Amino acid sequence: MRAFDELRKLELFFKEETRRGCSIVELYELVQHAGNILPRL
Repeated sequence: MRAFDELRKLELFFKEETRRGCSIVELYELVQHAGNILPRL
């Protein structure tokens, strides 16, 4: 269940970032260059 809680937090983060004007494509590109921060899902 904790995994689902963490995924919910991640979802909220992405929603907040898109409200601030950062597109999903931009976030995807940032993650591609930061391999040590998040494992790819």
